[in-house]
Amino acid sequence: FILLILTPYPVLSLEPGDLAKDFALRDKNGDIVTFNSLKEGAQVTILEFISIYCDVCKKKVPHLNNLLAKYDPGKVKIIAVALANAQPEVDAETSRWGIRYPLLPDPDKITLHLYGIHNVPHLYVIDGSGVVRYSGNADNMLEIETLIDSLLQGTVSQCRPGDMASEIVLPDNNGKTIQ
Repeated sequence: FILLILTPYPVLSLEPGDLAKDFALRDKNGDIVTFNSLKEGAQVTILEFISIYCDVCKKKVPHLNNLLAKYDPGKVKIIAVALANAQPEVDAETSRWGIRYPLLPDPDKITLHLYGIHNVPHLYVIDGSGVVRYSGNADNMLEIETLIDSLLQGTVSQCRPGDMASEIVLPDNNGKTIQ
């Protein structure tokens, strides 16, 4: 893992139950895009923070590509952010790594402080209402897939690295509680 924190003050990372934070970065065309616009309409969004110099990050790409292929792209979206990397670096590695999902450069590390990233890779699973359901390094991709399945089936779960999914109660669109 690559340690990225170079600040004199502690940065608190988002945890399950927190609301995901919106941010704006430039895409490969140079257009400014927001996280909220990229995840719009999805029931589940996977947000991954990487460095293009991280071998562990590179090894996760096939797993994320498989998830992208497995699920309806209107329901599950995957978005990656390359911390401290510029667009030319991202362009080169996107093709070399075979990434099939958006990889946004964040050369100024804006998102690092918003999300409290302490190392990469760091992956968040976010439900359709913007609530973080998983925060961790996603060592167990089967656990991530199980969480995605439960979110798509309407079972709202919260999961931390190494824990089994625990239920959290939220109101559905009709004002009823779901678990």
